[in-house]
Amino acid sequence: MKHTVELFSDQIDEIIYQELTETLEDQENYLKMALEGISAGIYSFEVEEEIKELKKDVKALKRVLKIWET
Repeated sequence: MKHTVELFSDQIDEIIYQELTETLEDQENYLKMALEGISAGIYSFEVEEEIKELKKDVKALKRVLKIWET
């Protein structure tokens, strides 16, 4: 069975923006845990490596959201 869903471009933009925002919140929470010495194992179970990679993600997501909002 095949279904077709039509969305306006602003609806698609809102969905993408919401996903990016939620991903940023998740990564910031994982980073906070890592900074407290608890690795969620997203990139590594070694806390220092986890912090390094999560900081990159947070920075990149913030950059994308900043561009998206303009």
